[in-house]
Amino acid sequence: MLRTVKDAVKAYCAGYDCPNHRAQSIVWVKGRAPHLERHLGNVTIFDLTEDRIREYMRKRSEEGAGNRTVNMELLCLSRAIGHTWRELWQGVPKLDEPCDIGRALSPEEEGRLLGAASKNRSPFIYPFIQIALFTGMRCGEIRTLQLRRLDLEKRELRVGHAKTPAGEGRGLPMNPELFRIVARQIASLEKTFGKPQPDWYLFPFCKQTRPADPTRPVTTLKTSWESVRAAAKVSCRLHDLRHTAATKMAENDTPE
Repeated sequence: MLRTVKDAVKAYCAGYDCPNHRAQSIVWVKGRAPHLERHLGNVTIFDLTEDRIREYMRKRSEEGAGNRTVNMELLCLSRAIGHTWRELWQGVPKLDEPCDIGRALSPEEEGRLLGAASKNRSPFIYPFIQIALFTGMRCGEIRTLQLRRLDLEKRELRVGHAKTPAGEGRGLPMNPELFRIVARQIASLEKTFGKPQPDWYLFPFCKQTRPADPTRPVTTLKTSWESVRAAAKVSCRLHDLRHTAATKMAENDTPE
């Protein structure tokens, strides 16, 4: 029987989970596995063509995964197969990885970004940036946030798919402003699609700038984000909003 990606990754994870490897390295491997199994699990090793690897890169990027994250996932896959990246996919270069480690925005830069976002034609970019600044959630975590993860009575937000196993399912309290942002977004869904359902996404799939299907998440906010950055004249990455939130939390002595 031909071995699938799921078989190879499971065997690699099982063999890696041993005293010879550091706990952090084991977590690293196990954190890559779910994404590989989700997109490539039933694909046989023989059918892992370069075109299929490029398609995996595209899908993960659309989900909000950073270039370094995608590269690490495929590096993990190559190790699970038992060959190097170059041996397996010589014609597929690794994605360019940022050399900087990110930065926190100043309050003035935050204000300019939010001001530009509030005037953008996208219906999502303003609340999206606000949620990122309040919670420190990653882009992909916000983009795929479903209503079932929102407890308006307890005012708690629970993260769905996350970059690491430790991050998945973590609960985040909603302060009054974040609660209002989430409530307005849900009200917008109700106005457009009817009674909200648990499997709906807070930021639904759009056709151009019009919400079209709440059962699918918005594919990307890259164009809107770039236009907001340009209008605000702020040079930063979307991930820097996470750095900004973490910095403010640390300054306020928020426990890790």
